Amino acid sequence: MTQVNGLSGVGTVSGFVTSGGTDGMEQALAAGVVADYDSQIDIFTKEIESDTAQKAQISSTKSSVENTIAGLDKVAGGDSESGELDYYDASSLDSDTLNALADQLDAVGMDGQAFLDSLADGKFKVSDIDALLDGLDNKLSALNSKSELKMIRFQALMDARKQALMQLSNMMQSQNQTNMSIIQNMKG
Repeated sequence: MTQVNGLSGVGTVSGFVTSGGTDGMEQALAAGVVADYDSQIDIFTKEIESDTAQKAQISSTKSSVENTIAGLDKVAGGDSESGELDYYDASSLDSDTLNALADQLDAVGMDGQAFLDSLADGKFKVSDIDALLDGLDNKLSALNSKSELKMIRFQALMDARKQALMQLSNMMQSQNQTNMSIIQNMKG
């Protein structure tokens, strides 16, 4: 007799009905495997959704920095003898805009305070902004690589679940055929 969920003879595992005997135990085990795959799939789905949200947040932060910088003029630095345009004139930016950018950077794991500290005499070094944008690009690339690996593992998990469901279906079909043969033999 099979014991599933404290009931002897008949029980349910993840919506599958099992009967007593070896076949019922095999079905219960197969249903348990499918349920385990389902819980792993749920975890992967949440992780993938989280990664997608992080990518969107990083992209939004990068766009905010780019849009803010796009409105600034490039100027020569005070210590630049060559007259190269190696600074952004940020004197037109108010503190609310700068603090909002710093908060966005903090939210994606970048150092917002360092961004604010890099502002000297109302100017940002072009190289500092380039490094900041490169850092955001690197974060996006790392998340994309991580997401690709998760998607490969997710697909393998889905394939394994499909195989377990097919095996469970085959066991149930075999059990049904056996039961039908027994009923036919009893009738006739």
